[in-house]
Amino acid sequence: GRTAGQVITGKRSKSVSVEEVKKAIDRCLRLYLSEDEILFILKQKLEVEESFGALILAKLKEQNPAYFEAYLLRVRIKDQINAFNYLVSEQAQQMQRLSRAKAEWARTSSARVSSGSVDWRWRNRLE
Repeated sequence: GRTAGQVITGKRSKSVSVEEVKKAIDRCLRLYLSEDEILFILKQKLEVEESFGALILAKLKEQNPAYFEAYLLRVRIKDQINAFNYLVSEQAQQMQRLSRAKAEWARTSSARVSSGSVDWRWRNRLE
């Protein structure tokens, strides 16, 4: 394919074709990655400069505005689902901690009651 640009990594440079970058972007789109995530992947995997990756992505957006509008909506929904799942997981962990704390409190309270350390007046109020 055409050489899109030189990518300098340390002391060497690497040629990357526009087609290689487009294919990588396509793989990222299938995973509903955000624009920042796509640019990060391009930099990490293909050693593409962020400005070059952003340019190709901008051209693709320009050629397919309706697709990218719907795509960005899907990415936001994916992010909301991930945030919701995280919060549900956190709530479940908090509920487990609370349940363990209640069980521990009940165990230690019953030990104090059975040892006679609780005044009879308090026992009557608890019943």
